[in-house]
Amino acid sequence: MIQHDKIKINDIIFVNHRIGNKKGSYTKFETDYVFHYQLLYKLSGEAIITFDRKQVTEKADCLRFLPNPAHFRYAPLYTAEVIEQGESINIGFTSDSPLPNEITVKKYDNSLILKQLFQKLQKYWYYKPDGYYYKSMSVLYDIFAEISKAETNYLPSHIYSKIQPAIEYIDNNFTNQNIDCYHLANLCNISHTYMTKLFKKRFGITPVKYIMSKKLQYACELINTRHYNINEISEIAGFSNVYYFSRVFKNNIGCSPSEYIKNAHL
Repeated sequence: MIQHDKIKINDIIFVNHRIGNKKGSYTKFETDYVFHYQLLYKLSGEAIITFDRKQVTEKADCLRFLPNPAHFRYAPLYTAEVIEQGESINIGFTSDSPLPNEITVKKYDNSLILKQLFQKLQKYWYYKPDGYYYKSMSVLYDIFAEISKAETNYLPSHIYSKIQPAIEYIDNNFTNQNIDCYHLANLCNISHTYMTKLFKKRFGITPVKYIMSKKLQYACELINTRHYNINEISEIAGFSNVYYFSRVFKNNIGCSPSEYIKNAHL
């Protein structure tokens, strides 16, 4: 998507949590006076995006990079056709780095981590705690670091198959409070050290952090249903107690569960 070893961010223009238009709607965006890049994480839904005659389809858990229209000698066409209504987190930023002049949509294997980083950045921008701008800038650089890592962290299918049993077991059992990583290694018939190495190569994180990211994603989904309180969410998502859940949630998402619930209700 963005293959650049050293990206310099000049300024963050905006960070918003956007709810898309209704199914079947068509929107044309004016690009005459737009002077920033955009990086968008698609939380849900589906849309067909056209930018400068190139058409892409974005779905849930996809990342979309939009070039800076000011770098064109004309106002490029920018439209969106909604196939299924959804939500997204969109970041506008400026940079002097030579970034691509072509729209790109891609889904990464580490999309869970990217999603959490986008949510964390959005919470900083929305609640504006002390030092929020510097924290936001730090998280944006973390996002680019994860993208860079994902661009290089490819495993051939025959290597990926070695950890596939562990991935499938985690996906089906991540709400268990304790998943033994040595048991996962035995399922894969490889050593714990080798399994951890492959996980870090593929996802950029250890198996333990991969499990935690699944728990947090599920917790956010439970919050958005508005059917559960914090104690219930902590238990359902597989955390040992609500205090540990609250601490881990705030460290990773950027706000407490109660703040997240308040924002979700708004």
